[in-house]
Amino acid sequence: MILVRNENLLQCAKISENGSILLGNNTVVDGYHHGREVGVFTHIHGSHAPFFINAMHECSALFVSRPTLELLTAPSINSDLNPTPEACFGRRHIHVLDFEAQALAGKYIHDTNPTKYYDKITLYQSHHMLGSSQVLVVTSDGIRAAYSNDFAIPQASPLKCDALVIDATHGGPMFNSPVDAVNLKDMFVEYVKEEVEAGRSVCIRAHMSRLQHTMHLLSKTLAPNIRFMSAPDNRRLVRVYAKYGMPIRDVVPSGTWRAEKIVEGSSPFVEFKTTSECKSDHEVEKKSVVFNLEDVKIGHTTMIRQNVDNPNHYFVELGEHVMYSNILEYIKNCSPGVVITYATRSGWGEHLARKIDDALGTDMIAQSVSKAMTA
Repeated sequence: MILVRNENLLQCAKISENGSILLGNNTVVDGYHHGREVGVFTHIHGSHAPFFINAMHECSALFVSRPTLELLTAPSINSDLNPTPEACFGRRHIHVLDFEAQALAGKYIHDTNPTKYYDKITLYQSHHMLGSSQVLVVTSDGIRAAYSNDFAIPQASPLKCDALVIDATHGGPMFNSPVDAVNLKDMFVEYVKEEVEAGRSVCIRAHMSRLQHTMHLLSKTLAPNIRFMSAPDNRRLVRVYAKYGMPIRDVVPSGTWRAEKIVEGSSPFVEFKTTSECKSDHEVEKKSVVFNLEDVKIGHTTMIRQNVDNPNHYFVELGEHVMYSNILEYIKNCSPGVVITYATRSGWGEHLARKIDDALGTDMIAQSVSKAMTA
């Protein structure tokens, strides 16, 4: 849906054919686009960084937050080499942009006039995961274009802008949670604690980063003798989380003799797996209580639900995303003239666009993009 009242602003916020976000004159976010020489990546989740390698080849400069670069380049937890993040990319054109610092993109473009069509880029914390960012781009003629994808309210600050691209994944009222995130985390931790104290082992399944955050939460709560296990790819991020104030107890690598001794022992343990990893024998034999951490689902009023077919399996709707009830207030505080509801991952873009247009007045464009708005 397009309600056009200011075409000029639409030129500074677009969606490319491959789903990349185009801001300002020369910046591409979470992807790559031919002719866009400056790239930004907001965080490490697979849905946002699938084109990272492509962007390394297409862009003259890439910007990420410091934690994001360290997560992207985290070595094995047992590595003695421990190279700097920059060295992992051969000191290529990847630049750390600290939160609320500003980069003049024109300086990184091979052009005789670096101020021509330049973009000023600033990252702001989105509080979705460690290192995740909102992006603000200010063009050479002063237009402010912003991208807010996965973010949490009230922690994330609204970005004052003229054109805003916002994720529509939770763009319907049925995505409101009846329990706030802090209380839900406390409830989940208590569930796990009760199972372990009853002598039952636990398996936590979640996306990368949410998995490590959960390791940190349970490290603070469970008795010190409860052992943690996880695959090497999951363990390698532990050091980065510890560096940024989220320490995690020793995590034994799955599949090793140390892990086998823990599994064969009499004490309960906690295993951490991504959602795509194969089931362990303990899961298959229903010896472990499984907690599957997922985003908020449509129409559920219970945020921790027991699987009706398997009483040892729980679904926990513990998503670090803004709820529908907060989106309109966030947009209102951004004061944009153009809003693009980015609906590539969701069918709620048009619904959200209509709600924005109805609620926030006639001076705003609300546009839903389900696949692409080409440059």
